[in-house]
Amino acid sequence: MSTSNIALIILPLLVSGFLFTLIFYPTRFISAKFDGQRLFFFAATIGIFFGLVTALVYPIIDSLIDAIWPLSYGPLGLRAQKIFPVDYPGALISCVALSLVFALALNGLLCISWNKNKWHRVVVRSGWNWTINFLIRKIGDPLQQLLIRAVTEQKKVVVSLKSGRVYIGFVYRVPPRPHVDTSYIEVLTEYSLFRTTLGRFPKRDQWSVYPGAKLTELKGYMGTLNDSIRNIKALEDAAAQTKTKLVTMLEKKLGTVRETLAKLEDEIGVLPKEDWIRVIPTAEIESISYFDERIFVWFRENAPEIEEATVPSSKA
Repeated sequence: MSTSNIALIILPLLVSGFLFTLIFYPTRFISAKFDGQRLFFFAATIGIFFGLVTALVYPIIDSLIDAIWPLSYGPLGLRAQKIFPVDYPGALISCVALSLVFALALNGLLCISWNKNKWHRVVVRSGWNWTINFLIRKIGDPLQQLLIRAVTEQKKVVVSLKSGRVYIGFVYRVPPRPHVDTSYIEVLTEYSLFRTTLGRFPKRDQWSVYPGAKLTELKGYMGTLNDSIRNIKALEDAAAQTKTKLVTMLEKKLGTVRETLAKLEDEIGVLPKEDWIRVIPTAEIESISYFDERIFVWFRENAPEIEEATVPSSKA
C-alpha cells in the first residue's frame, strides 16, 4: 500500500470523526472546550471508532446495496473504485455515511421526550437546548451552572462590571462558551446603577429603571394565573364551593395584573422583549450572583452604616 493510499484512508476517518463531533449535540458542546491538538485527537478517536464499526458491518452493507441496486460491474466496493481509485473505497464511503446517520439519528432521539407515567405520549422538544441544560448541570463550570439555573428558574441576577456599572435583571440566553473572553451573556435589564466608592449599592431612588423586564415578568405572571385557573376548573374531586372561591380570587389577581400591564404599556408602548436586552461580554464581568429582593432589603436595613470614603481633591 502506497503512502498516498494510506493518507486517503486516514482522511475519511478524520472526516467522519469531525462530522460526528460537529453534528451530534453532546460532542458539539464538549468539543467547544477543546482547541488545537485536543480537538484533533478527540475527533480522530471518534473516527477510529466508526472505522472499527464499518469494518464489522461493511459486508452486510455491501450485500444489501448489491441486492437493492444490482449493476453489471459488481458490488459497492467495485463501483466506488471506479470513482475513487484507492483501496477499500466502499468501506471509506460507508464510514463517513455511518457517522452522519448515527449523528442525525441520535439527535432525533434527543428531540423526543416521553412521559414517565404515560409512555405513549411523546413530546417534541429542542434537542440542542435540552442537551445544553443537561450537560451544563452535570459538567458545566460555575458560571455556566449559575446562568442555566437563572434561565430555567427565571431568577434575577446581579451583574457587576469592571467599570463599576451594575445591571439587575433576567438572563435571556446562555452563551455556548461563557468561559471564553469573547463570549457574552444577554440580560433583560430591570435596573442599572453605579457602585459607590466603597463598592456598595446606592440608595434605591438612584437606580435607573428599565420597564422591559417588568413587562415580561407581568406577562409571565398572567400566564401562570391563567394556567392555575384552568387547572382548578378541571379538578373533579374538589368541592364546587372551594373551586369557585379559588377561581374568583385568582381572577381578581389576574384583573389587577392585566390593569397594571395595560397601564405600563400605555406609558412606554408595546415593544418586544428583545428590544430591552443588553449584551454584556463576559470579559467585562467582575462578578455575577443571584438577586433576591427580600435579602437585599434585609441587608440594607440591618447592615451597619458605613461612611463613604472622602476623596481629597487634587491640588493644581
